[in-house]
Amino acid sequence: MPPSPPPPPDDVDPDVSALLPHAVTPRAITIAGTARRTRESFIAPPCRSVPGPSREREGPFVRIPARLGGATGRRSGGPARLRAVVAGTPSSSIRTIVCLETWWHGSVRDTRQRTDFPDGVRHLSGILLPGHARPVTPTSTPPAALARTIRERIRQEADPVLAPGMQAYMKSEMPFAGVRVPATRALTLAAAREVGLADPDAIAVAALDLWREAEVREERYAAQALLTLKPVRGRPDLLPVHREMIVDGAWWDHVDEASHRVGEVLLADPAGTRPEIMRWSASDDRWLRRAAIICQLDARTRTDTDLLEATISAAMDESEFFLRKGIGWALRQYARTDQGWVRDFLHRFDGRLSALSVREATKHF
Repeated sequence: MPPSPPPPPDDVDPDVSALLPHAVTPRAITIAGTARRTRESFIAPPCRSVPGPSREREGPFVRIPARLGGATGRRSGGPARLRAVVAGTPSSSIRTIVCLETWWHGSVRDTRQRTDFPDGVRHLSGILLPGHARPVTPTSTPPAALARTIRERIRQEADPVLAPGMQAYMKSEMPFAGVRVPATRALTLAAAREVGLADPDAIAVAALDLWREAEVREERYAAQALLTLKPVRGRPDLLPVHREMIVDGAWWDHVDEASHRVGEVLLADPAGTRPEIMRWSASDDRWLRRAAIICQLDARTRTDTDLLEATISAAMDESEFFLRKGIGWALRQYARTDQGWVRDFLHRFDGRLSALSVREATKHF
């Protein structure tokens, strides 16, 4: 538990000083809410209000510069500045939770990387808007609460009779709880709705918590189900998360699910995503190569045919079953949109494509 904040300096605005008992507690204070990235800053909507004068609860915001150099904000009567701890995933692609611990007054200070904290924790100075924060412990943040709720529900729905067969079917080293995939998805999305978590970064943090700390495979299915939520679909900054799930999942169930999410990112940011997909197609990892091939299954008329041809060409001489099957699947799916293009492709590469790929591609001709 962090120490109690020091008393405010003499030059603090009296309105701010009066609100400090509400805004600062011996426990950490978490700013929750989405962080929409702009060129200059993160804009974080305020949290649920705590007791205080009504005028202090009217719509201020907290702004954290994109380089995480500090937090700023506005309210009538002057700001209350607090020292904050940014803690969470070390990935720069995911905004971490901001936990405000001690009170500060003065100019915003530069962020300093702290080597004595794990997981890329940073210290920064920032502004808390009084009346727009709720005291919580760092372990009770919305992402952690959501992940915990989902784990509990998976345990409640577990069927030890089903679990061994499910594990055998998937050839999984990780055990199953015995919850079928549709039920896992349903309970995951229901939990997300109940928690009311609409912050895309918090959803991603919860998904990574479930994924990285999974003890049963259903937790990883739940992690991927969270990434189907609208706030996180198509976000280019989450491409590393999908890549992690492809590489670590290393089996068709996880890879194929992640590939759909990669396809959404490709449609949202083709210029930024295409080079990464090309790198995947040349990877030594067969699952990254499969993902590169099948990531456009849902693109239809927006399919990048040059990219589709390039990713298939990079793998068509391989004997790997999952690559050959993926090639056939990708071609069959695009044939629903442009069968002429697929026929021409098969003609141009006749003799190089495996019989399995051709058979799958022409299944609906």
